[in-house]
Amino acid sequence: MPLLSPDFMADYLHLLAMEWKHLSLTVSTDFLREWKDAGPTPLDRPSRFEACRILDPAPDVCFVKKSLAQFRRRFPPLGDVRLSQVWAGMIDAMPDTRTD
Repeated sequence: MPLLSPDFMADYLHLLAMEWKHLSLTVSTDFLREWKDAGPTPLDRPSRFEACRILDPAPDVCFVKKSLAQFRRRFPPLGDVRLSQVWAGMIDAMPDTRTD
């Protein structure tokens, strides 16, 4: 099945429309590499899923600082709150079931 198939569009386009104003889309080098490498992998080589088991990107420090500043403005009594740890990662939030 192609990556952007009609089935994909039917299943997820309404979700995209609901959240469109909250999204910021970019095309990264990872995206381009994965697009190029999509498809079956010979059985005598590791698949792209085996090569990259853990998706653990570095946090976006600029975003974290902006978020903390907004939090402090929104909740002045908690303005001296400090971050003890910052994490970034991939969260699978796509529906896992189909309705057809």
